[in-house]
Amino acid sequence: MAVDEGGDADPKMAPPTPSRLRRRRNVPGVERVTLLDVARESGLSTATVSRALNEPKSVTDKARVKVTETITRLGYVPHGVARALALQHTRTVGAIIPTIENSFFAKVITAFQKRLTEQNYSLLLATTEYDFAAEFERVHTFIGKSVDGIMLIGEQRDPAIYDLLNQRKIPFINTFVYNAASPHPSCGFDHAQTIGPSVEYLAGLGHTELGMIIGDISINDRAASRLKVARLTAKRLKMSFREENIVISGYSVSEARSIAKQILRRDNRPTAIVCGNDLLAMGTLFAAQDLGLDVPGELSIFGHGNFDFASELSPPLSTVRLPEYEIGQTAADYLVARMAGNVVPDHIRLASHLEIRGTTAPPPDQIRHLWSED
Repeated sequence: MAVDEGGDADPKMAPPTPSRLRRRRNVPGVERVTLLDVARESGLSTATVSRALNEPKSVTDKARVKVTETITRLGYVPHGVARALALQHTRTVGAIIPTIENSFFAKVITAFQKRLTEQNYSLLLATTEYDFAAEFERVHTFIGKSVDGIMLIGEQRDPAIYDLLNQRKIPFINTFVYNAASPHPSCGFDHAQTIGPSVEYLAGLGHTELGMIIGDISINDRAASRLKVARLTAKRLKMSFREENIVISGYSVSEARSIAKQILRRDNRPTAIVCGNDLLAMGTLFAAQDLGLDVPGELSIFGHGNFDFASELSPPLSTVRLPEYEIGQTAADYLVARMAGNVVPDHIRLASHLEIRGTTAPPPDQIRHLWSED
């Protein structure tokens, strides 16, 4: 409940003179502007100013505006370390992602930070380049900076990270994964509901020969899950999914372009290829075009992620739209609730759906059959 702030100023606090304020601005070599200065200048108590800064919803809009205007005018900057010691938290949250080169991660972080800002939290960001040892170092660094919570990507990592976070009682959440059976909180999508429908759609078009280009499954549990689901779905639908038609690629268009040609040059190449993400799908599309293959007439390609460029390719890429903004928002909401000591569900499942565009069609023999019927 917001508190009425009218008339709560300490009568003993005389407003500082302009010369005193100039001497106390936050500039090198000059004494800092303090919370007491803000209280005097705004005509509010120090308690009210403190609440306005640390728990904005606990004061009235009028008081909140007055404090904001005053700290802007005086150049007041709260002392982060002192506030952290007093409040026993820093109002900072860490996020550790594999790379900033992937636009999907960028969208998640944008949504995550926006939601945190709304709750008066700041974000610290680090990357790992898919290196487990680097991830442990980043977590250790964040703990040293006294972050209040941490967002992670995926579930597979050094178990010592989970031990460390649990020992320190630091709230965290694994994103890009939904695993209700896991002891660790998760927020994301079920890969059976992303790759599975992609394979089912291709089978429905008449494809029986399937290939896949996927990231390194030894360091990326999301890639491993997608491959596992693709295998199980292809087996259930009695599709051919030979090991030689499953290739590992780094997450770059140029590498995927080169790797895809290993499959596409074969006489018994698959008629459809499912890719672990849209970067790999773009490389596969370019490889097919390099070899003079018609997409989708001779080869269907299905991506994963609905990256910004997917709809701009020629032909536009069929892919899976994932809930990137929802992941960021939901992860932030979970951490804010846990950091406040609230009990919330530990596993949140988010929806995905197929985006059918121009890179998928029936296989060549099905197309010829349709033409003969006409």
